[in-house]
Amino acid sequence: MANRLKIVFLGGVEEIGKNMTLLEYGESAIILDAGLGFPNSENMPGVDFLIPDISYVKEIKKRIKGIFITHGHEDHIGALPFVLKDINVPVYGSSIALAFLDAKINRAGGNKKYKLVQIDNGSIIQAGDFSVEFIRTTHSIAGAFSLAITSPSGVIFFTGDFKIDHTPVDGKVADLSRIAAIGSKGVLLLMQDSTNVERLGYSMSESRVGKSLESVFNDNKNKRIIVATFASNIHRIKQIVDCALKQGRRIVLSGRSVLNTVAIAQKLGEIKLDPEMLIDINNTKKIPDDRICIIATGTQGEPSSALTRMSLDGFKNVSIGENDTVILSASPIPGNERSIHNVMNNLSKKGASLVYESLSEVHASGHACVEELKLMIALVKPTYFIPVHGEFRHLKKHAELAESMGIPRPNMFLPELGSCIEVSRGGIRRLPSIDAGAVMLVGDIESDEGSIIERKKMAEDGIVISAITLSKTGKPKVEIDLTSKGLNILSAIEDEIQSTLQSRFSGGEYRNMVTEELSQLTRKIISKIFYSKQKRCPVIIPIIMFE
Repeated sequence: MANRLKIVFLGGVEEIGKNMTLLEYGESAIILDAGLGFPNSENMPGVDFLIPDISYVKEIKKRIKGIFITHGHEDHIGALPFVLKDINVPVYGSSIALAFLDAKINRAGGNKKYKLVQIDNGSIIQAGDFSVEFIRTTHSIAGAFSLAITSPSGVIFFTGDFKIDHTPVDGKVADLSRIAAIGSKGVLLLMQDSTNVERLGYSMSESRVGKSLESVFNDNKNKRIIVATFASNIHRIKQIVDCALKQGRRIVLSGRSVLNTVAIAQKLGEIKLDPEMLIDINNTKKIPDDRICIIATGTQGEPSSALTRMSLDGFKNVSIGENDTVILSASPIPGNERSIHNVMNNLSKKGASLVYESLSEVHASGHACVEELKLMIALVKPTYFIPVHGEFRHLKKHAELAESMGIPRPNMFLPELGSCIEVSRGGIRRLPSIDAGAVMLVGDIESDEGSIIERKKMAEDGIVISAITLSKTGKPKVEIDLTSKGLNILSAIEDEIQSTLQSRFSGGEYRNMVTEELSQLTRKIISKIFYSKQKRCPVIIPIIMFE
């Protein structure tokens, strides 16, 4: 293995989410984050999550020295329960990030003893030929860090997700002085968060959200208040709790992820809450509207979330009405707009008052806007620049911004999924790309491409189940039961299928055929009839039984 710095982009480029980057030098390799992404529901029906394809990582797993987590969001840690099954190396991260990860591993049934190593601001970890320093930054989750990675080729500065919040809720500001010191000594490469590169100016401080929430609570003193927010945003939840307690409201936590987050935050001292002020969701009807605040999941219109079920009268303990004010303290993730708008419309139909980002400052992004991105580039002063964490249009726009800050275009690289490069003081050299697609998860189970194609086919053309009972002995006997989903079987079509199958099997030649041959024959007969009559090709599932 040549002693050159190699970077492999396994996720988080050309997309929002599924972040995972691999650094190699000589006989050493380290992983930066390993997150999940969300599928395109139109192209991937039935798929819950996407995680990076780690086939290449498995090939070099003996060289991997550790996994370094920038923060505890799902798009940065969500794939780790799967990755650690094959690559059991130490994982380094903040106390909050590791607490979220440990809970995920336990829910996934992990029974191995993984080495989770807690770090803090200024922690330096030696990992083979790499030395990794954690530098505190601010984001929409506590315990977020940038990484300064020293290699024999030079220093790589990896921002992770960040913003520059001068008044964070916990008072822990980004360590800009340390970042400036690292920049003054010379940085080979900066890899920077691109999410908000299209937003001018500065991101809003999380503290301003708290003031806006307090104002909304004061304007709705006599009403029941329901707040939906990202479950991982501990500081947002803390501010919601503080607003509620000021009005003497009891707190209801609705949704597993919110319950888990608050439990972790209380254990780590990030949220202090008298147990007497927490009530179970089953007891909400016993509390007057003006004495209750429900913190719920459902900011993205997820079908099973608490807020979605409330909007559809599918939540037995909460019926939405005119005395409800619903605060959406979040913004839609790209692609989820239609789902959340449906929820909002349904809540409005039931008489609820809605408060959301475009009406009030009840949400602040956790990602740096243009002026913060420029400040980070100015502090780090890198020789080379690679934008990450964004769709391709974000990466391209970010490169233009970096060029305006004095970084020459030849000193930049716009990565695609699977891109591999070598970086040295002599430049950036593109290497052959690797396969770096996505592994699709249905629940916690991996699903292959074939099953996704089958799901899409079922969604588009429907499914027909044919249960056929045949007699193995005596006179031939054929009983056929057809059921369907996603399409209308006209009686004429059903009659033709019945008569064709009866005719084909009534001679008893099926006795010399194995079950798979009978299944294939059934599929062929039914498919041919449907295509000739309706020009549709439903999924055919034959069930062959003998008596």
